[in-house]
Amino acid sequence: MNKRKGVYCVNDKCYDLSIYFNYSYDPGDWIQPPSDRVDVYKVELNDEDITDFYFDYMSVIFEDQVLEFALQDH
Repeated sequence: MNKRKGVYCVNDKCYDLSIYFNYSYDPGDWIQPPSDRVDVYKVELNDEDITDFYFDYMSVIFEDQVLEFALQDH
């Protein structure tokens, strides 16, 4: 299993959003199919921790974007 950390950033003229995540990838074998997983562990908006707010209200909006970013960087 391959693991690494990353940061997905959204920079706008009014705000900076940073989503910190762990990405893990298992290439699988002839019995198990390949699998990947992204676990967000911290979210900052303009250097303020908003992790709880992110999981309550924003994770659905960004989860596909963070996974796509992790896959591109893999």
